[in-house]
Amino acid sequence: MSYTIAPLLGGTFDPVHNGHLRCALEISEWLKSPVRLVPSGQPAHRDAPGGSASDRLAMLRAATATYATLVVDDREVRRAGDTYSVDTLEALTAEEPGTAFAFIVGADAFAGLTRWRRWERLTELTHFILVDRPGQAAPLPEVLERWAAPRRTRDPARLADARSGLILEAEITPLELSATMLRGLLRAGRDPAFLVPDRVRDYLLAHRVYR
Repeated sequence: MSYTIAPLLGGTFDPVHNGHLRCALEISEWLKSPVRLVPSGQPAHRDAPGGSASDRLAMLRAATATYATLVVDDREVRRAGDTYSVDTLEALTAEEPGTAFAFIVGADAFAGLTRWRRWERLTELTHFILVDRPGQAAPLPEVLERWAAPRRTRDPARLADARSGLILEAEITPLELSATMLRGLLRAGRDPAFLVPDRVRDYLLAHRVYR
């Protein structure tokens, strides 16, 4: 059986910036498939986002409005309570049995996968697309390295041959941007021009998010 590949990029997008968007666009072009951006509501593994869920969702929609290959999925914002990736992937695989989902994740975050809720179940639900972030490379713990070693590939076509469990290593244009840096810049009253899309900049300034 051959599956339709559906890459996913999750996160708080607090706020969404050009690094997120460039990553999603390049992977969409590489896989010739739309990327679904899934903003979290209340992530269970970290502090509450600095921006409200409605602000973060509005900015993400504004940022992607003119890109048909970048699709916003708001299910985690609509979900009550803590947000877990495994719950989202279980729902998606139930809804779309002919689709192989591919979770885009930074190499640093992937190194902590064993701390994610029901991480072994997560590996049964999705492939992973690993992207390096500048200065964020991290070794894998032994149990994760043993699982990952035979599953690594640089051939995106292989993702269509299985429902889950492969690790595709991607090379994308490195942009040294972070939401943490942007929030600090905005709190200091500085202009985020050229770091975020113009529509996001307009929203940030008009609504005084993070100020």
